Amino acid sequence: LDRNFSVGIVIAFAVGMLSFTSLVLFPSLLHDLRGYPDSVIGTLIAARGLGNWTAFFFIARLTRVAPRFAIGAGLAIQGMGYLWYEDPLADEDILSYVKLRQKLNIPIMATEYPAGGLDTYPIWLTQQATDYLRGDIPNKGGLTTMLKTAHLAEAFRMKYEIHHSGNSLNNLANLHLALAIPNTTWFEVLLPDGAHKYGMAKELEVDANGMLHAPTGPGLGADIDFDLIRRKTEAVLA
Repeated sequence: LDRNFSVGIVIAFAVGMLSFTSLVLFPSLLHDLRGYPDSVIGTLIAARGLGNWTAFFFIARLTRVAPRFAIGAGLAIQGMGYLWYEDPLADEDILSYVKLRQKLNIPIMATEYPAGGLDTYPIWLTQQATDYLRGDIPNKGGLTTMLKTAHLAEAFRMKYEIHHSGNSLNNLANLHLALAIPNTTWFEVLLPDGAHKYGMAKELEVDANGMLHAPTGPGLGADIDFDLIRRKTEAVLA
């Protein structure tokens, strides 16, 4: 087994999270094995076995694979209790997503990419090509577009799962959105989480129960580290 299995699981439990994505476990492994379907399925089975203390698993790293490969891996993970199957096909291959969804019972979550606005989502709904909608601040038009998309998903009785938005301030905005809508379930944390934290005097931290807590300050409630900004300033444009 690749050492990323055990390392990812140890890290996830060490920071108190109750669940984690395969993005944590296998940063590149699944991509490297895309030409070997049996190896990928074996990897997913091994990961599920090693992680049997945790209640929920997702699969989020088998992107842009061939449809036949996606069906095989999807059948394997739906039998192992994975919660969803994220972006397995090319970003805009809507026809293949329709066919894949017809073959599987595990929910399909597409629409993380490509970058775009609210008008990129309706075809996924009208073609019944995904079970969930997905979005983030840098790729999907910012917080306002995310809120509109979450309401669009709610109108179709769908979940809107929020994608990690790359940095501390964006992720704080993500948390506000998650608290404001009824149809989202998980807050994504990429590990090691320090790689995505910068510029804040007080960072979001997952507690011992795997939970995040609502900010209490005005606006976003961000405690920006202005001392750090001043130290790192190289020039001021008038």
